[in-house]
Order: sequence, then structure tokens, then C-alpha cells
Amino acid sequence: MNPDTPAQSALKKCFARELSIIRECDNKIILDDAESLHKLRISVRKTRALLAHAQYVLPEKTILKFNREFKFLAQKTCSLRDLDVYLNFLNKYKYSSQDNQVKVQNDLLDYINENKIRETQELLKYLSSVKYIKLKEDWAKILDKPTGKNSRLKCANIPIESVLKKGIIKQYQKMLQQGSKIDKSAPYQKYHDLRKTCKKLRYLLEYFSDLHSKKKIKPLIKALKNTQDILGELQDYRIQIELLNNFMNTKKTGNKYSEALFNSVELFISKLDDKSEDIKSLYPETFNKLSCKFKKRTYKKLFHDYKNIIKY
Repeated sequence: MNPDTPAQSALKKCFARELSIIRECDNKIILDDAESLHKLRISVRKTRALLAHAQYVLPEKTILKFNREFKFLAQKTCSLRDLDVYLNFLNKYKYSSQDNQVKVQNDLLDYINENKIRETQELLKYLSSVKYIKLKEDWAKILDKPTGKNSRLKCANIPIESVLKKGIIKQYQKMLQQGSKIDKSAPYQKYHDLRKTCKKLRYLLEYFSDLHSKKKIKPLIKALKNTQDILGELQDYRIQIELLNNFMNTKKTGNKYSEALFNSVELFISKLDDKSEDIKSLYPETFNKLSCKFKKRTYKKLFHDYKNIIKY
């Protein structure tokens, strides 16, 4: 892609690439392929990240409609992804455990697998639904429609480079604002919100690196990835704690609750809480590397000149 490619044409090519991955992966998910589920989720997130910065490039109604539809698809995959995360954790813990918690672990595995079967069936039902098939068809029709040279959308024919620069600066400023307000006492939702912003910024940087030398962008992406890894690990621990609490509530409802079970699950939760605190202690140094003066100068030098082209 050339930096001077008209924004609408360029974005449609990016969207089409992600749609192709989504179509390829939704077929493989039927075969219970966790890797395909992961790839589909990434392509959906990338699609939504680009839609968020398609103002005046695509019609507003189109942006709102498909952002809503792809958000619904993302939500349909969340529970299944969370169960896969916990299953991986529990298998690792099982092999390293010295606490003789075999029965509790087996009960947990049964609980996770039962939920996974149900969530898989729900997802497969949606992937074969008229609604989902229509989403892909309608989106493909929009992407296949050629961009008119005299489009009334004021940014449809400006260079894609300027649109991406504007999006990158917007997300970078949002990231700095969110990250600077987080300390060890901050609620987990703030860490999670920052993680989502980092993802969106990283996706835009990766698209921008297709237009220019990756050497300029690679250090910025690496710093983002390091922060994402820490925030992602923290989020996974919180998901696991939530699942354990749901497991206990199920046992209480089914009158299968016991003090031994409570103590075992509390031990799991305590270990996860300790790991969460360890991760949170790494955050300040990681975020400082992400927001240091050198990085700020780099972003300003690479991306701030979008204002010379985009006047709104």
C-alpha cells in the first residue's frame, strides 16, 4: 500500500483482509480450534479499531452499524476464550501442585468443560445464523463497492497516511491519560481499559508500518507489547478468580458445598491474588518506558503533521 493511497480505498483493503481471516477462522472454530478462535478475535478487534478512525472516510451510518455488529460478534466469543485461558492455567497448576487437591481440580475441570461445551454450542449456533451470514455478506458488498473520486465524504480521498497518523496520535494521547492515572490502588477495570487502548494503538501502528520502514515503528510496537503482556496477564488472573467464584456459587446452589471445598478454592484464589499483586508491581516501570520523553518525541516527529492535511 502506498502512503498516498486514498483513505477509503486503503481502509477497504485492510477491512477485506480482516474479513478474509474471519471467514477462514469461523470454519475452523467448528472443529474446536482454539487458535482459530484467537485469530478471529484479533481480526474483529482490528476491524473495530479501524472503524473507530474512519470518520468522514466511510458514512457515519455504516461505521455505527458495523461497529455494533462486530462488537456483538466479539462478545459472543468472550466466554469461550476465558474458559480456554482458565483451562490452560489449571492444567499447568495441576502438574505443579503439591497441595493434594486432585478432587477439587477434577471438579473444576468438569465445571469448565461443561461450560465450554455450552458456550461452544452457543457460538456455533451464532456462526451458522442468518444474522451472522448477512453481516459478512453486507460488509463484503460495502468493501467491494469502488470509491468515487467525487465522494461527498471529506476524507474519503485524502492519503491513508494522514488518517492513520491522526488515529495513532488520538490513541496515544488517550493511552497516556489513562496510564498516568493508574497506581497500585487503582481498580482492575482501569488496567483493563488501558490494555484495550494499547491494543488499538498497536493495531494502528502495525498498519502504519506497512506504509513505512518497520525500523521506525518497531520500537514503539515493542514497548506497547511489553505493556500489553503485563496487563493481559493481570486480566487473565482476574478472569480466573471470577470463574472460581462462579464455581463456588454453583456448588452452593447444588448443595455440594463443603468446608474442604471452600478451603481448596480459597487457596487457588489466594495464589491468583498474589500473582496479580506481583504483576501490578511491574506496571510503573513498564509504563514509564512506554511514556518516556524519547517515545513522546518519536510519536510527535512521526505522526503530528496529519494536521496539515486534516482540517476538521
